[in-house]
Amino acid sequence: MRSPYKILDGLWVFPIALPGSLAWLNCYVIKGTNGGRSLLIDTGLKEPVCTQTLMEGIKTLDLDLKNTDVFLTHLHNDHVGNAALLEKLGARIIISSIDYRIMFASNYLNPEALIRYYLTEGADYALMNRLSNTICKAKPESFEAIEVSDSDVLSYGEFTLECIHTPGHTPGHMCLYDSGRKTLFTGDHILFDISPFIASWEERYPYSLKNFISSLKKAKQLDVEIALPAHRSAGEQDVPERVDELLEHHMERLAEVMSVLSENGTLSAYTLASKMNWSIHGNGWDGYPDSQKLFAMDEALAHLEYLVDSGLILKTKRADGVNIYCLNKTKNSLVEKKILL
Repeated sequence: MRSPYKILDGLWVFPIALPGSLAWLNCYVIKGTNGGRSLLIDTGLKEPVCTQTLMEGIKTLDLDLKNTDVFLTHLHNDHVGNAALLEKLGARIIISSIDYRIMFASNYLNPEALIRYYLTEGADYALMNRLSNTICKAKPESFEAIEVSDSDVLSYGEFTLECIHTPGHTPGHMCLYDSGRKTLFTGDHILFDISPFIASWEERYPYSLKNFISSLKKAKQLDVEIALPAHRSAGEQDVPERVDELLEHHMERLAEVMSVLSENGTLSAYTLASKMNWSIHGNGWDGYPDSQKLFAMDEALAHLEYLVDSGLILKTKRADGVNIYCLNKTKNSLVEKKILL
């Protein structure tokens, strides 16, 4: 993988390879000046190859971990995986209060609760049984953290960074924005080569897609010349243009959900997801990896939740306890849906 390279004076990035479609994580580093603390943004998975690349980047940039803060944009494992290790080596960890409290809540990634939830949305029992061990392994190792909230300000070197709460991808997702340099660290809120994953967060943190759309519009108002996403492309990106593309993408997804329901009648979320189009390698739904089926179902649930909230579809429960969805025939025009976005 490529060695650390400079983006701006005092700002560096190096890639940490990741399995699957994400390809790699962009690990950003702001070097402290005059003995001040440095900042490292996101840590990669707790996997040997990721940890090795992370430590090599830290060594190359001559970071003293005892004088380094680590900012986690959100709670997903490819961002927090090595946080506990870096804390043990002397670094201070910073993350949004919302995501930190979710991550170490007793019900976070509880396999039994998750399996019950997905079965209620129509998931195949054999699929969930196969995935139960994977779910168990996904919970991160615990670490102490400094918790931040929207509008908090962090300073490193010549950078003054405002914490921008951008819920959607996760409930507590944070971007960092330097208005003087017109630079935005977007985390997974805005990606430029792929669409960020938006999942339903059940009853705990509802309206993930609605929140994501609001957060996109919030980011669109920022004056940004350099957008630095957590995955793939890093550099000068047009944020307003990309926001419009992502909004259009979700408008199309919402239309697809309504079209599938129009053609097939009442469906569970799992069956609905199996009839949608996904950019997943495999020979149709039956050929998709188990984890990708679950991701697709999560995305379908986020869009179903949005449409139920808008009144365009109705949610009821079958006799076996599975939630099912159908069009609200009194309010189902795509014109109304467009207005919602």
